Amino acid sequence: MHPSVQEALPSVLSGIAESQNLKIVLSTHSPFIVRGAPVASNVVWLDNGDIVSSDKSLVEMALGWGAFGKKIIVIAEDVKNDFLKKLIKQLPEIDRAVSVLPGRGYKHLPKKEEAEELRQALGGQFKILVHRDRDSLTDGEVADLIASYASEGVGLWLTEQSDLEADFCSPAFISSLTGESVEQCQQWLSEVLSSKATPISDKFASQRKSHNQEIYSEGGSPTNDQVWEMLQTKPFKGANGKYVYNQLKNKIGQNRFSDQTVLSLEGHNELAPSLKTALEALLN
Repeated sequence: MHPSVQEALPSVLSGIAESQNLKIVLSTHSPFIVRGAPVASNVVWLDNGDIVSSDKSLVEMALGWGAFGKKIIVIAEDVKNDFLKKLIKQLPEIDRAVSVLPGRGYKHLPKKEEAEELRQALGGQFKILVHRDRDSLTDGEVADLIASYASEGVGLWLTEQSDLEADFCSPAFISSLTGESVEQCQQWLSEVLSSKATPISDKFASQRKSHNQEIYSEGGSPTNDQVWEMLQTKPFKGANGKYVYNQLKNKIGQNRFSDQTVLSLEGHNELAPSLKTALEALLN
């Protein structure tokens, strides 16, 4: 049924009920039907027989966001969030409680106060987890950002590596995907990191410039050399996951390593354990 027809349906049913002296009970998961409900209608959100809310605007918003029956709303950094959803789907019990909303880049992510206001606007029915890519942040900067979001029912999760794509570039995951040995997959990764050193370094410098503008507007930032040295202890040694991911497509071949094959793979080793921890902390 077209959304405009769905929105008109409640008024039509209301007219029929009034003319026939009837009462109509309509069960729906459509935000358009809720939006079209006449002012005199009783709109009730039920969960396992219990009334969650009788606030029409809250019910409409929850349905429109795909959050009906959910407990956590994850606000993603980017519009494209297939990789984030795949990470969450590793955790079936948690996945059933989570709705993911697309974002518009880290500069537009809600701050703690805005996340708190959103939670209040939704009647306190949902916990809010904001996702942000780590990019080239230091461990200390990551810890400070997470601490800045500390609030009841609100949290910030930063990727363990530079971004979501990096999780799908680990040798163990690629081995599960391609059937090649972990050693061969590590060699592919090492070859990308060594052969693309210049663009990797340029991307790092660009990201650090943005981080310094955001965090150290009055100065006091560590030097790029200091941060680069620290990142050498990480699996990707300062490389951007999105860039590495795209390079691996070319090296391995897109018939074996592509968005489609990566997103459809099941039964692989668990990725991004810190995401599970962050979600469980909000659920408990």
